[in-house]
Amino acid sequence: MTIERSLMIARMNPADASEVARLFASTDVGDLPRRMGVRHRALFRLHDVYAHLIEAEAGLGERIRDARRDDPEFCELSAAVDHLVNPWDPEHWTGPLDSRATQFYRWTAL
Repeated sequence: MTIERSLMIARMNPADASEVARLFASTDVGDLPRRMGVRHRALFRLHDVYAHLIEAEAGLGERIRDARRDDPEFCELSAAVDHLVNPWDPEHWTGPLDSRATQFYRWTAL
């Protein structure tokens, strides 16, 4: 099984970090991560910068697109998080995949 990493970058009021963490924690204990193929999630912040690292089975982008159309639990979580996390580039924002950072270098120890 191939695991891919995605890093989503956005803006967030630092005071909202615990609420964002609570929202993800409330669904991570259930079935949603398994349905999405997510194996690991980590949330980071630096001042007002929000970073969301996801390790998932290959094809996460397609699963996110599908879930935005027809997974009520995913849509509910997204709506709640969207009230607290703002797009990095609001002019070009159409959905979560627009916040995905592009990896341009990787190194792994042998």
